[in-house]
Amino acid sequence: PIEQPYVHSLEREIELHSVWQHRLDDQPNQIGTTLSAAVANRHNFLLELSASGIDLPESQPQATSLEIEAKWQLTEQGQYNADWGITLELEREVTLNRWEAGTTLLWQREFSDWIATVNGKLYYEWGSNYSNEIETSLGAQLRYRLSSLLEPTLALHLSQDTGAIGPGLWLHQRLAPGRRLNWQLSLLQGFKTTTPEQTALIAVEYEFY
Repeated sequence: PIEQPYVHSLEREIELHSVWQHRLDDQPNQIGTTLSAAVANRHNFLLELSASGIDLPESQPQATSLEIEAKWQLTEQGQYNADWGITLELEREVTLNRWEAGTTLLWQREFSDWIATVNGKLYYEWGSNYSNEIETSLGAQLRYRLSSLLEPTLALHLSQDTGAIGPGLWLHQRLAPGRRLNWQLSLLQGFKTTTPEQTALIAVEYEFY
């Protein structure tokens, strides 16, 4: 999912998201699941650990990866006309012997009831079965604040092998003081030959303090 630049003091997060990818060729559909846990301190810094797996129907997981991410909120919300953050990430695909290290610049700006978010990533890949190379990716999302509970979205994902765009929904559910559940639903249409025809994303994030 596309990230916002904010880190809330002493926040804790548990997130589960699943990605379903459908292709029109003879390749099987893929389902990817990621489980993450994050903790923030009092100084705009958050540390997150994630574990991911790729599952195919009627088979065992074919690949797993582990990722550690550090996130800093660079500006206070509303301090300037746009809010900024940055992440540093290190990922290891265990079975494929691939590493990836990168940094992502996070930008967000509000226009009345509209919210624009952009993630620009620069990363380096290396491993025994990969050509060592530097790549870039871009994620952009436009949200409309329909209410405090519901925000329709439009998202764009671009990289060397990925090109997809589509609508979605954010749902925010307050459970109790200091506890909130966030749902993200997206349906993306691929427009590159190297991108699955349809991708569905479901993410659930539990925040507590």
